[in-house]
Amino acid sequence: MRGELRPRAVALLLVGLVAAALPAERLPVTVFTSGDGLAGDSVTALLEDRTGLLWVGTSSGLSRFDGQAFTTYGEEDGLASGWVAKLVEDRRGTLWVLSGNAVVRMLEQRGPDGRLFTRCELAGAERRPPLFDLLEDAQGDLWLTAGPSL
Repeated sequence: MRGELRPRAVALLLVGLVAAALPAERLPVTVFTSGDGLAGDSVTALLEDRTGLLWVGTSSGLSRFDGQAFTTYGEEDGLASGWVAKLVEDRRGTLWVLSGNAVVRMLEQRGPDGRLFTRCELAGAERRPPLFDLLEDAQGDLWLTAGPSL
C-alpha cells in the first residue's frame, strides 16, 4: 500500500511545484465610460452579435462597439426610451431591443424618417403590465415576460 501511494504523491508534488512556478496571467482590463462614447455609465444589457460586434444597453441608450469606437443610439433613432433592459439577436440576425416598456426591432437600414429602429405593436398594449424579459425559443418565436402592474 505504501509503495502504491509514493508514485502518486511524487506526481502530485511535481504538478504542484510546476503550477506554483508558472506566472499568473494578468488580463488587460479597459474601463469604458460615457466619456469614451458609451451611451451611459450604467450598463443594463450586453450582447455580442454573430459578426462580433458588442452591443451595450445602458440606462441612457444603446451603444455598438466595434473594437475601436462606440456608435450610440437613442430615442431619435427609434428606441422607445433611453432605458435598454434586454438585447436579443434572432436566428435571422435581427436585433431586438426591450426599451422602456416596448419592443423595438433594428431595421436593415434607416427608414425615410431617419430612424434605425421600429416599435413593434403588441396586443393589449394599453393594459399591459411592465415588460421584464425578451427571448427567442428553439422554433424562432420571440417571448416576452411581464410583471404585475404597479
